[in-house]
Amino acid sequence: MPTQEFDQSVANCEQAILEFRDKSITQNYIPEAVVIAGRFIERRFELVDFYKELDTKLKSNSTALYQFFDSVFLTASYWNLEENKKARAERNELKTINEQIAIAARKLSGLMEQRTNLNDTSGFYSDTHYGVCETLDAAGGSNFSYESWVQDDFKQLYCRFGLTYWPTFTEFFEELAQDAEQAEIRASNEVTAAATTGARSSLKDYLRALQKHLDDNFLAFPHLVTAHFRLSDSAIASLVNCVLDLDPDEMKDAAYVKRFRQGERERAEKEIELEQEAY
Repeated sequence: MPTQEFDQSVANCEQAILEFRDKSITQNYIPEAVVIAGRFIERRFELVDFYKELDTKLKSNSTALYQFFDSVFLTASYWNLEENKKARAERNELKTINEQIAIAARKLSGLMEQRTNLNDTSGFYSDTHYGVCETLDAAGGSNFSYESWVQDDFKQLYCRFGLTYWPTFTEFFEELAQDAEQAEIRASNEVTAAATTGARSSLKDYLRALQKHLDDNFLAFPHLVTAHFRLSDSAIASLVNCVLDLDPDEMKDAAYVKRFRQGERERAEKEIELEQEAY
């Protein structure tokens, strides 16, 4: 490749990187992404082949190059190995909390039933809320919007109908218990879902998140990128080694990326088969 063409490919990519870095610094935007952008500038000579391929496939379009590096740096900031471990820990914590809520709500359900029975049958009663509606009304006492817009209508409604028309405390807490027990933990967005697909945290999580982030980012600019945009295995390997700052003994090669992509294709095919079987 002529030196001029080589230099221009590097210059085009680095211009997009520097633009991202400068904007991020000006806007005080995600310090980790700024560090990663700086690393790409420092390690230019490791990335020249990657830059050439990327610049060629994006036809030297400055907007497309910027969107690409925006996806790369932000994904690495949010979905590096440490952040992925944190996300998985939070998912497990949410599952544990739901289990604890189910236990606590069911215990409360039983206690409320016992208290109601004692209030009704013993020679004593506790001066406590007697129904769910009264409790909700009391809980809204410090909510200005409730007091201003809801309280009067709600009071008229629950005073119009007796206690038999409303769920009991026991039923209310039992519903909370069942809701927590049956809760299915889902990712709040598709990038998170992609990054936490595997059974264990690994570098593959970043690759999945990056691909999803790139897909989403480029969907907003369909005129910039062809449907066949796909970097080579070696280009992806160079990108990952730098963006995640992998140690020499941890660096990945084209063969690793090829195996990853093959595994993703097989996983996608399996999911399609399962969906077809479900119908």
